[in-house]
Amino acid sequence: MGEFSDKQKKYLKDLLGDLNSSLNNKIHQLETSITAKLEDVRSEFEEKVRIYEGRIKELEHINGKLRKELNFIDKKQKKNKLVVHGLDPEVGNIEEKVIDIARNSLQVELNSSDINDIYKVGKGAKKPVIVELISYRKKCQILKGANKLKGTSIFLSPDLSPEERAQHKMLVNHMNEARNRGKQAKIQGKTLIIEGQTITIQQLEKQKTADEPKNFSENLIHPGNKGRGPVTRSTLK
Repeated sequence: MGEFSDKQKKYLKDLLGDLNSSLNNKIHQLETSITAKLEDVRSEFEEKVRIYEGRIKELEHINGKLRKELNFIDKKQKKNKLVVHGLDPEVGNIEEKVIDIARNSLQVELNSSDINDIYKVGKGAKKPVIVELISYRKKCQILKGANKLKGTSIFLSPDLSPEERAQHKMLVNHMNEARNRGKQAKIQGKTLIIEGQTITIQQLEKQKTADEPKNFSENLIHPGNKGRGPVTRSTLK
């Protein structure tokens, strides 16, 4: 087969050019179409994300309200209740024993008519006993004299909600930490008092950080100590 003529070469060149141009146009159209579809998918996805985020925030708000309401109901139900720990499991009539403790050990007049309900909870041989009283004042009178049971196997405590128990545990932990550092510390209501300075639960929760799990209550009293490591007895002299 002989060589192509100039006319044939030109024809082939023009044909290849047309094919190349057509192919480029098709590719461009395809890219444009894919880009548009991807943009539609992205926009649709982002819209769904916004909807879900809004729903999540709405549910978090509802959950927060429900938790507050449940906590309020729980506190209200526990308002007149106290817990008796360490009662001998062999005690026959629990109510009579509680009345006897109140009258003879705490010097608080208590009658059956003052008790709305009484029952054991939890596990173990010496199960705690929940005492629900008719009067909140009577509950306060009994708890006020609870220190008179010191030295016995019996001790009293308020019937706390899970949130209150967690807060009380936090206060007790930091009170013990402060005492271990040689500080005078005590719990008063829902606050911790160290060396005469009052620290609230909110302050403890706000100050707490992941890298300072043990001495942040000390930082609330001496902010300048932050980041210098644990406080020792020698540094407190």
